Amino acid sequence: MDNQKIIEAVGLTKNFRQPNGEAVPVLLGVDLEVAAGEMVAIMGPSGSGKSTLLHILGLMAKPDEGRLRLLGRDAALLTEQERDRLRRRAIGFLFQFNSLLEELTLRENLTLTSRVRSPEQSERRAALEIERLAEALGLTKRLGAYPRDLSVGECCRGNLIRSLLGSPELIFADEPTGNLDAKNAKNLIEEFLGLLGRAHAGPLAPPAIVLATHNGDVASQADRILVLSEGRLCLKSETNAL
Repeated sequence: MDNQKIIEAVGLTKNFRQPNGEAVPVLLGVDLEVAAGEMVAIMGPSGSGKSTLLHILGLMAKPDEGRLRLLGRDAALLTEQERDRLRRRAIGFLFQFNSLLEELTLRENLTLTSRVRSPEQSERRAALEIERLAEALGLTKRLGAYPRDLSVGECCRGNLIRSLLGSPELIFADEPTGNLDAKNAKNLIEEFLGLLGRAHAGPLAPPAIVLATHNGDVASQADRILVLSEGRLCLKSETNAL
């Protein structure tokens, strides 16, 4: 594994304000380092701040205090335009809920994502990447379908493809199997890791992955399992998944 640090977070804190002005602490000094190619799972009860942490690490929110270096860049020194560019070009996101646009077919959704993430890529090359990933996930015949006509599992795999387009260096996955039963959740993660060259030889060089999940079987696929509790991260185990 490359020891290059993709994420370096020190002392991240975050409070939310209630309507009465009272501050509710969510993160109380989170420290985290993630190396290139490493997969880290973050577990913890609902409301523990897992999603908040991923949003901060993914440049969708800012901490109240603390330092964050992402892909070699100091997040505090980035302009909003630079944050947006880094997020679009180098980071993939995979969420629990379907994020496909209902008015577009699956192919159109994926093409739109490809254009946003890699505007310099030719249409032919983008189409070939979509076809290759769709074939690997058994979605070739569903590319012309609208999200409303896809099963939950098909939507999840479509969102998985979106997160991989453009070969991002870093992927944040927030409860990506939360809408699936245990069997389908396991299958989805195995497909995901297979594409990334983890479960077997795959077409893509593996990015770093930070995964928030309640599912112990899913978390066990990671190199490390961390637990977010009372606003702080602690090591649960090193799984030696590689």
